[in-house]
Amino acid sequence: LENQVENQAEEDEEDEYMELLSEGLFTLQLIDLVILYLCADNKQFQDKIEERLQLLNGNWDQVKLVLAQYADALGDDTDQAVQRKKQIEDMIDTVIPKDVADMEDDSKKT
Repeated sequence: LENQVENQAEEDEEDEYMELLSEGLFTLQLIDLVILYLCADNKQFQDKIEERLQLLNGNWDQVKLVLAQYADALGDDTDQAVQRKKQIEDMIDTVIPKDVADMEDDSKKT
């Protein structure tokens, strides 16, 4: 019975994630991934993105959350997926300002 409940919870979570993907999350993930790649190669572009985020009342936390969710969804079932996930996580650490990561770590501790 416990396994059935656990399996049902996993299926519900997967269904919810699939619904979010079909409602535009996948597009948002790809846009954020492109932004990440462009920012990694161009500091001026990164500065412009930061300005736009501020104008739209957004922040790097939102971008990081979307990208982390995308990376997690890649899974760990193949070497290629693990390598891709690590690449994205490394780029997040390189591009997204450290104060964002520090703030998130602090909020997890409380």
